Amino acid sequence: MTVAEFRRLVRDAMSKAGAARHGSSWIIEGSEMAWIYTLESRHGTRFSLMCGVELFMLNEDRRAKNANECRLVFSLEGFSPVAGVYEVRQAFSLDFDLDDEGRAAEVQRLVSAMTGYCKQRLSFAQLRKSFQSGELDNGFVHFRAREVLESGSA
Repeated sequence: MTVAEFRRLVRDAMSKAGAARHGSSWIIEGSEMAWIYTLESRHGTRFSLMCGVELFMLNEDRRAKNANECRLVFSLEGFSPVAGVYEVRQAFSLDFDLDDEGRAAEVQRLVSAMTGYCKQRLSFAQLRKSFQSGELDNGFVHFRAREVLESGSA
């Protein structure tokens, strides 16, 4: 599989999962927050799918353009509620010996699991509950977002 084919595969999987294009990223938006996904290239044939949470109460009149600009940021590899590190590395690294059909199926499964998880957490209360249960421990949480998630208010 070529790099271009892989990018197309991820783009199609994100679209099938209900994420809308957002510049060079994808977005699933609720009334209180948006989950933003950005595909990053690491070392040419290795990729990482970054997932960011933009809390509207903290956005200070600006919107994140990609996952890394959000106040909460996770890579799919480290997002344990969805998948294991090895599964993601296999699917998102073209160096792993995985046939094209197997890679396509695995990428679709991982993207569906991730977006399904996020769609169930489109309210502040749901996100806060996930944060407090430790589901979001493997990512970056900006100190202001941490304060809000711990206290329950902005």
